Amino acid sequence: MHTIPHLIRSRCVRTGSRERGASLLFALITLVALALAATALVRSVDTAAVVLGNLGAKKATTIAADRATQMAINYLVQKGPEANRFNDEPNKGYYANAKDDYDMTGFGGTDSARKLVNWDVDGSCTYATAGGVCDSNTRPSDKVAFANIDPNLRGFEARWLITRLCTTAGISNVDPANSCAQPPKVGHLTDQGAGNKDYTQIQQQINNPVPFYRIVVRVNGPRNAVTYTETIVNL
Repeated sequence: MHTIPHLIRSRCVRTGSRERGASLLFALITLVALALAATALVRSVDTAAVVLGNLGAKKATTIAADRATQMAINYLVQKGPEANRFNDEPNKGYYANAKDDYDMTGFGGTDSARKLVNWDVDGSCTYATAGGVCDSNTRPSDKVAFANIDPNLRGFEARWLITRLCTTAGISNVDPANSCAQPPKVGHLTDQGAGNKDYTQIQQQINNPVPFYRIVVRVNGPRNAVTYTETIVNL
């Protein structure tokens, strides 16, 4: 008579243990799912922060490149008349011919026959991802560090390379042996005198052509940010 209740109680205990075991299993599965979701969220936030940081660094390199371009233009202006720009000045990053057979950035997809600029002044051109022949003699200007120029650009460095858009260095841009890219009309100055009333004296046109100059600036900044800019000027 006492055996049956004992068996019933025993069965009830076993059923309760199974329910508690199943609840624990579901709780563990939920915790794992929440942990995976939290990990994915953290990674997403970290990735977004890295992307925003990289975009900010890239934008800052553009600002630094603009400052460096202005410095390069000032260098050209300080050289004075056009006759002072006939010859190369490598340590200033200036060349009196166009160097149109050079790959200025060294990015992929270029013709392997094109030459590479020695941007790092190390003679190796290891910065380039494209094929090409490294010309150790064609180097940019000395490095410009912006730490003492603009506190907002601390950690940014720039170099520039200026080319006179002419086929031949060492000779005048008006020499028949030279061919230069220059504006056809802007460089022509006209005498403002109206001449005599009888039109025996006519206006004289003074030919003063000035070639274009190409300024390529490379800026290195934090987060391995690198920016190249190109500016064409006519003085």
